[in-house]
Amino acid sequence: MLFVLDMKRKLIIGFLLITACVSAQEVSKTSNLALAQYWEKTGDILTATYFYKEAFAEQPVQPINRYYHYADLCRQIYHYSEAETYYEKVCQSDSINIYPQAWFYLSLVQKNNAKYKQATASLKKYQQTNDANDILQQRTIAELAF
Repeated sequence: MLFVLDMKRKLIIGFLLITACVSAQEVSKTSNLALAQYWEKTGDILTATYFYKEAFAEQPVQPINRYYHYADLCRQIYHYSEAETYYEKVCQSDSINIYPQAWFYLSLVQKNNAKYKQATASLKKYQQTNDANDILQQRTIAELAF
């Protein structure tokens, strides 16, 4: 009888340990993304980009809004090559109508990466896809004039 109780305790403890390990793994998968979003909201852009990159390494396929936010943060801290990569993902997606300004920002980072012909092409695509008369449209006209 004592042996049976001891085995039950070991099984219960083993089950609890396995459950705790699985839960810890799930928390670690979402924690990088949660931390990235937290740091983005608090304004610590450099830390936010670090945690976004970690989240992308864990799960390479992400929704377009995460790519856009990450690209925008990279642009703000002058990581133009990284920003260009992720703006291109947004622009090449089917969801470009959600972030039409991605073409404009892609052109800016391409220009900063000395890819002037590509930057001009991106500006023209922005002009074609966005018919709003806003500040970015005015900047596009100014950029194309030079």
